[in-house]
Amino acid sequence: KFVKEFLEDHDSFGNTALHMAVWYQDFAAIDWFVKKATEKPEAPADWSAFNRLNYALQTPLTLAVFLGYLNIFRHIVKETGIRQSVWEYGRCSHSKTNLGQIDSWQSDMTVGRQEGGYMNVWLFPLQLELAIEKHPDDEEVWKDFRKVVTESCGPKAAKMWRKGKTRPPGALQLAVRHEIEGASNEEIFTTLIQKKWNDYARLVYTITAILPYIGFLIGITMYVNHRASKLKDAFDTEPVAQDEKDIAELGSV
Repeated sequence: KFVKEFLEDHDSFGNTALHMAVWYQDFAAIDWFVKKATEKPEAPADWSAFNRLNYALQTPLTLAVFLGYLNIFRHIVKETGIRQSVWEYGRCSHSKTNLGQIDSWQSDMTVGRQEGGYMNVWLFPLQLELAIEKHPDDEEVWKDFRKVVTESCGPKAAKMWRKGKTRPPGALQLAVRHEIEGASNEEIFTTLIQKKWNDYARLVYTITAILPYIGFLIGITMYVNHRASKLKDAFDTEPVAQDEKDIAELGSV
């Protein structure tokens, strides 16, 4: 019972003991959590400690990326089985990676499963969690929810966070948003970004950025050319000024 309370307890920012182990880069403590998750061979591994969110909506894995501790990130990915080797042959190998906390957010997460989706693992007071589950459409309940968010994360977060509109950011999103140094060298991130570019972003960028810019250049070129032609025609048909006539007569004399 004590161990269970220890695993689930958190500080005023929602950080559990595992969050703090990540914060202080304590590999031994992280390995202890891995051992606790897999200590019962006859039962499925309990990875709930690795799925819990702090008030900033960060799991231990995404917190490691946010802090720039990519060595911790790689360690958790390896030890929790997020990345698993499928086969190896000499220098060649093939592995599979669950992207639940890395690229997108899923209710079953990357390691383990939290019934009811991401809402249940928010570390807000238990009474409020139960009220949200029982009365998901009650504005008063969500008013209390926004109050807790305001106290924990500020009024801007409370204004932005609404049911179904905000999900915890993945590791890749945090790495890009905060320009984490060294993230560009992580194989998982570079592979994901390259695939996103090839499958989706290249076409979107071409349609939304390159083609409009080319259209703008064509339009501005046509306008300048048209405007220059009108000025040239006006200049050719404009009568010679009187002082210019006097100069011409003077020159002929």
